[in-house]
Amino acid sequence: EYIKALGADKVILAAGSTPFVPPIPGIERAVECWDILDHPEKPTNKRITIIGGGNVGCETALTLLKYNNKITILEMLPKLSNGQEASHRMRDMEELEKGGVNAYTGAAVKKVESNGVSYQDKDGIMQFVEDDILIAATGQRPAGGALEEALVEMGIEVSKAGDAIAMGNLRINTLSGFMAGYHA
Repeated sequence: EYIKALGADKVILAAGSTPFVPPIPGIERAVECWDILDHPEKPTNKRITIIGGGNVGCETALTLLKYNNKITILEMLPKLSNGQEASHRMRDMEELEKGGVNAYTGAAVKKVESNGVSYQDKDGIMQFVEDDILIAATGQRPAGGALEEALVEMGIEVSKAGDAIAMGNLRINTLSGFMAGYHA
């Protein structure tokens, strides 16, 4: 109603995204990666498992290495940080290796327990990794769908930008915002 009262000809919806939590038994024990990255105090001297080895999962691991943590990354895809630009990815992979991070690709997490995570490795063998802290870095989903629907029902024209369309990086989302404004 507030947006309608403004009398806008068009709304550019740049509502961002929200974390995706996969349906893994026990996943509620996990701390969301954004909560770790945003919080000024970081865990120290802990065994940490990160479910998700995409860009954000690897960034979380790199951040937590500075606090003397022993880190394991479980990634279901065949490659870590797959969406990262090549030069940055190479640097990040070197830092993870130097920091002693145990990273397993092709790892399908099956169950979260009170002291660790059970996962199926790339050879189909069940494995278990113990941890003190479990972090979920399992991706994002576009946000703002309900707002877009409400605006359209009121007869307001809506264009989306950034993560409200699909997950992107800073460069892609900035271009998306520019294009939404340019074509408004």
